[in-house]
Amino acid sequence: MKNDKMGMWEAVALAVGTMIGASIFSIFGVGAGLAGRNLPIAFGISGLLAVIVAYSYAKMGSKIVSNAGPIAFIMRGFGDGMVTGTLSVLMWTSYVV
Repeated sequence: MKNDKMGMWEAVALAVGTMIGASIFSIFGVGAGLAGRNLPIAFGISGLLAVIVAYSYAKMGSKIVSNAGPIAFIMRGFGDGMVTGTLSVLMWTSYVV
């Protein structure tokens, strides 16, 4: 029987892949060029912000239980309409990019 739910390992793989792809491979080079000698400070601040984002996702995930993931958070905030559809398409497009 086919399981249509995203499991823990699939969610972890999606999150880690997004973080690695977005931060280490693409944004880190640009950030290093902009930060210059202050790169360790910038890296520490970005790590702190990543912890805050992870904590908020964990708290929201415990309150809003859904198979939709972050889309459920958007739907709770904006309702089921054009804004939610646009934001969800933009989010998934950013994962691909």
